[in-house]
Amino acid sequence: MSVEPLVGYARLGESRIAYQVMGEGPVDILITAGYWGTFDVEWEEPMIRLFLEQLASFARVIQFDRLGTGASDSVTSELLPSWEGFAEEIRCVLDAVGSERVALFAISEVGAAAMLFAATHPERCRALILFDSAARLLVADDYPFGMSRDEAEAAFDSSAAEDWGTGAVSNIRTYMPSKAGDPRFRRWVGRMERSISTPDMALRYNAATLAADARAFLPLISAPTLVLQRLSAPTSPVEQGRFLAEHIPGARLVELPGG
Repeated sequence: MSVEPLVGYARLGESRIAYQVMGEGPVDILITAGYWGTFDVEWEEPMIRLFLEQLASFARVIQFDRLGTGASDSVTSELLPSWEGFAEEIRCVLDAVGSERVALFAISEVGAAAMLFAATHPERCRALILFDSAARLLVADDYPFGMSRDEAEAAFDSSAAEDWGTGAVSNIRTYMPSKAGDPRFRRWVGRMERSISTPDMALRYNAATLAADARAFLPLISAPTLVLQRLSAPTSPVEQGRFLAEHIPGARLVELPGG
């Protein structure tokens, strides 16, 4: 099928958040990878476009660019992005598109913010889907599944400060290993990164991501929850998905082969 997206802006205070809507429902799905993505450039990648069109065949699909990224307004040094602020951006976009209840589909590091939204806005969240997500990324005394801060900062800062905007093979091997040998895909990844933000803003978002910890909110999530976890994801150990399934009431875990 062919679905023509509709684009608009939601207002959060004085700031404008760019969003895209496609499909007619009856279910609303908001799909987000947090700061890593901008819907205009995502639409250019055939695999992503096919995936979104398949979702739009049975749902109204909502995407948006985080403040400070893509087509949304920039943020100042006094208004640094936070993982908690993402929940407010979600609410703002839902209000703008007239969505009372949404199935929230969160990919990778944005999962913690989606869990916060589901826990604090139960009347707006009809379902929660978490793909390769974690309640927190850093290891702790009572959470042995994460990375050390040194490991995380080395990985995140290298990709943002040194390789951002280049479509570096090393990054693709980490996050999308099956596409590392595809020159066209690497060029698209580089264009995506340059369209998302500057390297400095990517560093800021990385810092906010490492500060996230949604563990206290997991028992408060009442929406039906599906946890999708790849068994061989280099940056997301399967134990993180199992932890979510054990601590979110009634959650269903599906473990997927590959990385």
